[in-house]
Amino acid sequence: MEMLKVRGRYRFKKLRPIEDEALDAITPLEDREVISVGPWIHNLVVAGDYRGLGLIAARMGGDTTHDIQITTASIGTGTTPPTDADTDLETEVLDDIPRASQEHDERSVMVGFFIPTADLPNGTYNEFAVWCGTRLFARSLMIPAFTKSTNEDVGIEYLFELDNELVGS
Repeated sequence: MEMLKVRGRYRFKKLRPIEDEALDAITPLEDREVISVGPWIHNLVVAGDYRGLGLIAARMGGDTTHDIQITTASIGTGTTPPTDADTDLETEVLDDIPRASQEHDERSVMVGFFIPTADLPNGTYNEFAVWCGTRLFARSLMIPAFTKSTNEDVGIEYLFELDNELVGS
């Protein structure tokens, strides 16, 4: 019997803003000057009705009610650990962070998000989530917390991985 493993992890990058706003809007994340890169942080792919694992199971069962493409992210200051029952962040500060890039292979999806310095207040952030449309896909506490300072754009790399292993006899 095969067992499917579903994992998500992400990391934050502090980026130097581009002075020309027109260029800032179209410059790919990989072409920006990186100030610092945080550690990879694992998250919980939630398991609720039409959320996270529930979205995947519904799609595999032929239910196309909701899309399973990761579309946006959100960031907040809450400190409660994630659970399968989560439907949102605890204390959301910024939502609808648009997907800036996406690529995939047979076992993973890498999604990039971008937050211009003016869109995210300076401060310390403790929670992060990714969304499939209006449905929560995954949530986590950021340990260590992420601190955003003046004149820092933020790039986020989110890696969703699928793996299988043979179990039993």
